Amino acid sequence: MCASTHQAKSPGSQTRSRDRGELLTSLSSTPKAYLAYLQEKRVSYLIAGNTTLDLRIAAEKLLSCFGITSMLLCGGGITNKSFLDAELIDELSIVITPVVSGQSNAASIFDSSSFANSKTTHAFKLVHVGSLSGGGVHLTYQVS
Repeated sequence: MCASTHQAKSPGSQTRSRDRGELLTSLSSTPKAYLAYLQEKRVSYLIAGNTTLDLRIAAEKLLSCFGITSMLLCGGGITNKSFLDAELIDELSIVITPVVSGQSNAASIFDSSSFANSKTTHAFKLVHVGSLSGGGVHLTYQVS
């Protein structure tokens, strides 16, 4: 199920009219009163799973309900690993800067959690290396 407050994009149109910029993913167990509240507030939502979020269903509904064909994922390690395990990442872009934080609890690019604890190994193919000002590098990989 999808509930959209967005107007469909008409042929030749350059923009999509939106009352609000939010899109919420939800579960089938979400109370109907809350979903009605979201509709009242003109917040679009989609149902993607029963008790846990199914990222593949969410991606399919983003395409079928909203016409979204690509996404930029700017998540933390757990979010990134969850999308990778769901085979929803096709390219990895990493910027490395010559800075050391010294923090012992620094975030990682990919991390497991109790709800997304996959032991799957993923391979990447380096497709681009770029030099950045300040001594940084931009690495681009394709998921193999």
